[in-house]
Amino acid sequence: MHINLLIGFLIASATIASGQLPSVVVTNVPDFGIPWEARSWLHRDQTNSQESAWSKPLGSFSNAVHNARQIKVRYFDRRWSSEEGVRQYMEGLLRDSKNEVSTGPTWAQPVMVPEIEGSITYQDGTAGRLLLWGWVGCFQDSGHHWRFLVLQDYFRENHPMGQKSRAQPSGAANPPPPPASEVR
Repeated sequence: MHINLLIGFLIASATIASGQLPSVVVTNVPDFGIPWEARSWLHRDQTNSQESAWSKPLGSFSNAVHNARQIKVRYFDRRWSSEEGVRQYMEGLLRDSKNEVSTGPTWAQPVMVPEIEGSITYQDGTAGRLLLWGWVGCFQDSGHHWRFLVLQDYFRENHPMGQKSRAQPSGAANPPPPPASEVR
């Protein structure tokens, strides 16, 4: 890490010394994927011991952030129609006991730009990040350890896209017959 800082400092110094200013990029979209610092689970000892398993279950999200003071959502994508909808979804997630938190990701698909990005402030003053991609996510606990979240049932029942996946698609080939009371 120190070598990266040194290289960055040298490049910045050379750029400023040559009279060129670095470019400024403004974006309101978070970086895609699992943060690099959260990928430490890849380097954990994977020997034959049960204790060194790369992904251990840790309970629910509400248990993992039981000492949180505030969750602040800084970004949400267009799937959400309002800030109020995001707030209600996050409050419900804190009440949900069926989601699963673990020390490593338990899903196989890649993740791109998170649909919800924010921060968690804990009672002791520490802060961590929160990233949600549909029914999976990751966050930092009060010890700055990255934890991984699966919320399949909660997503299906409460997320705007989860609700659409349960609805019957328009133009279905074989729509269900009408109830007997509606047949004339």
